[in-house]
Amino acid sequence: MSSQRGNSAKKGHQAYQNKEAFTAERNVKFSETEIAARKKLQKVLDRGCCERCCEKLQWKFQYGKYKPLKTAAKCRQCRRTCIQLAYRTLCDTCARGNKQCPGCCEFESEEARNANILKKLMAKAGVDEMDSNNGESQVDSNNTNSRLAQTSDIQKQVDAHTGDLSQLLDDLAAEDDDDDSVNE
Repeated sequence: MSSQRGNSAKKGHQAYQNKEAFTAERNVKFSETEIAARKKLQKVLDRGCCERCCEKLQWKFQYGKYKPLKTAAKCRQCRRTCIQLAYRTLCDTCARGNKQCPGCCEFESEEARNANILKKLMAKAGVDEMDSNNGESQVDSNNTNSRLAQTSDIQKQVDAHTGDLSQLLDDLAAEDDDDDSVNE
């Protein structure tokens, strides 16, 4: 037996080397339309994906493990049923908009990650991302100081509105006092 005690030393290379590389479905005959469809699918497979996902998809296709979707899948972000390609979790529009890989949802860069986080925080706070005056972003997503400045600007706007409200309330109270003194 090869697993006997004291018989664990390897004695060289494997006995039989592969003479030909593995080809998936080598005994299956495909029509020209099927071959054209497979080539078209191979071109589209890695569109928008990161390098790691591209390698995975190419491996799956090369070794006959790729299984296409039968029905459209649902996007994790926009919740629409619009994903047509297998092994994807984001639709192309969401992936392009957030600069993410549609397969593994990894961001293209750290800047894209920070921009996405900031966008979610601003949406949660109810603040518009675009300035109405010039159409440019109010915040530079890479700069922490500008984020702090943005939050202080928002706080100033809130304080200004509350100051206006308190002034209006004081004016109304003064008018009520004047009306009460006139009625007596």
